Amino acid sequence: MWETYPIPPQRHLTPLLSRSTMYNIKEVDSMAGSVLPIRLDPVLKKRLTAKAKAEGRSVSEQVRYYALLAMIAEENPDLPLSMIQDILEGDEQAKQGLLEPYPWGVL
Repeated sequence: MWETYPIPPQRHLTPLLSRSTMYNIKEVDSMAGSVLPIRLDPVLKKRLTAKAKAEGRSVSEQVRYYALLAMIAEENPDLPLSMIQDILEGDEQAKQGLLEPYPWGVL
């Protein structure tokens, strides 16, 4: 009733650890559960690619950035998108030590 098919030999496959990658092994292991294949409309993909190049990001990084913006905007509907972007930029500047004290009361 059930047909069985022989499993082909997998001699042509390269083990993951011997593949060349731009990530170190610890990063690859931690990213293993973070892969999410999605299908994009070709026009949307072109727009994402253009925006990613303009912003100095990869397409994947741009999609992650837009997902982050969308989640923050959904959680804070009273904040305009430009303010959310400025807050994220300020947070990154703070992480890089680029903060300057604000001179209160000085005109």
